[in-house]
Amino acid sequence: MAVKNEKEKYPPEAYLGVFLFSVLVVLLTMQVVLRYVFNKNLSWSEELSRMVYVWGVYISFCVAGATRKHIRITFLVDKFSNRVKKVIMFLADLVWIIFNMTLVIQGVLYVLSMRQYPYISAGLGINYMYIYAIVPIGFLVLTIRNIMNMIHRFREGEIVLTDMRQEL
Repeated sequence: MAVKNEKEKYPPEAYLGVFLFSVLVVLLTMQVVLRYVFNKNLSWSEELSRMVYVWGVYISFCVAGATRKHIRITFLVDKFSNRVKKVIMFLADLVWIIFNMTLVIQGVLYVLSMRQYPYISAGLGINYMYIYAIVPIGFLVLTIRNIMNMIHRFREGEIVLTDMRQEL
């Protein structure tokens, strides 16, 4: 995903992730201040914080996939020519897509089972189905981003393997 201008630098998921982690910081700060300063406790804030954190983490790995910052072990791949690298990357991405789609399918089945047999949160009174829905959603978005990266790699002929030593 080549950066054409500053507005295209971050994928849309990044803004959702920033929003979710901002909400998390506000919730946790509120919880600490209320508990230790005012000696009050909101039973729902801890539960909501956990839920927002889980969604934020899944959205964050979608951002990592969109910006090609997922961890890859490239020691062996770096030793090959660009043509061989493309084949290796294609096979690795294909395995990754199969894994992701397996999690999407199993995640959807699990979420649907929670609709049939609801598990209600104690503090908020909502079905955990809505929290666990991020698993198939996250892996589906990650799969779409992976396919977009594969298409870009074949169109541009560019192989981008992030070297963290260069970024630090």
